[in-house]
Amino acid sequence: MARSRPRRRRRKQTSETVPDRPSLSPADRWDVNPDESIIRLFIAGSFVLVAAFFLDGVVREFFSLIRTPFFDFFMVWFSHGVTLFSIMFVMISLFLYDEGKKRAILPLWLSFFTSLFFSTLLKFIIQRPRPSLVHALPFLSFVGFSFPSAHTAIAFCAVPLVRKAFPRVSWFFIFFAVLVGISRIYVDAHYLSDVVGGALLGLLVGFLVLKAWGGDIGSSSRQRSP
Repeated sequence: MARSRPRRRRRKQTSETVPDRPSLSPADRWDVNPDESIIRLFIAGSFVLVAAFFLDGVVREFFSLIRTPFFDFFMVWFSHGVTLFSIMFVMISLFLYDEGKKRAILPLWLSFFTSLFFSTLLKFIIQRPRPSLVHALPFLSFVGFSFPSAHTAIAFCAVPLVRKAFPRVSWFFIFFAVLVGISRIYVDAHYLSDVVGGALLGLLVGFLVLKAWGGDIGSSSRQRSP
């Protein structure tokens, strides 16, 4: 008689559900590992900056084709230094004071002066001529050098702190900073690469100032009475 083969015992496969790790947004990744985020930002921004140099002429030609009196009015308004200063620094400072985050006002202004200093310093070191010394709009004229865009650097240097202090409404100030950069190209004050370089410089300054400050910008909000 043929011996029956011993049946192999099948191991019971237990399906254990492994909880999915929540995906982190770029903003959350900055909070978890700010040093790594700075390096990644610098590397990615460098590639974008190099690409922007090749697109300077194309982008300038594009904006020259879409100029209208309507765009002239709004782009000149966004490009004006008073508008930038009032919204990105005076308004944010008032918001911080009203929300009980007075500790964040000093790093905000420190980011402003630091971005202004380094953008001006780089202008005189690089000495890149502006696209146009006298724009087609008769009431605008530009002096000095082009790279990087100081307006854009100053606008973007406030973004890291605003994202930390007001995450729900930070999109408004980010959108405004982007429009500032676009307006500088529209009015023919800067090339695309000037704006990208200014944005990169401003973000790096804002991140480094916030990191040096320890990320502590005061209480989350003022306490409401029941």
